Amino acid sequence: MKEDNQVLLVSESSHDMQEIVTFLKPKRFFLQSTYNAELGKQIFERDNSAVLLLNFRTLESAESYCEGLSRDPMLNRVIVLCTMQEAQQAAGFTTKGLIDDYFIFKPINDSHYLLVSACSMPLIG
Repeated sequence: MKEDNQVLLVSESSHDMQEIVTFLKPKRFFLQSTYNAELGKQIFERDNSAVLLLNFRTLESAESYCEGLSRDPMLNRVIVLCTMQEAQQAAGFTTKGLIDDYFIFKPINDSHYLLVSACSMPLIG
């Protein structure tokens, strides 16, 4: 059975990954993380993770990754971590339906927002 708070983090940066894991771990998320993008895709699709957090070096890489995902937007959320300069481009990804949300991670504006976004699942009805 899928945990409602199951989060999978796919990151290309070990430093960022440690920072995010340190932040989310005490919040009682069932957190998995990987540096391997392809393995992340397999885990996400196999486990049907509730939330997929993506931390790529470029938004173009995140966009390509999202285009290859098999997911149900009613059951899975995809959140891209980005910089302040990338926020407008990330907002465009939400309009396209590639992602559900984005979070400005560099610099962190509102760390509480990441928790709220990760916990906000659409209602099925």
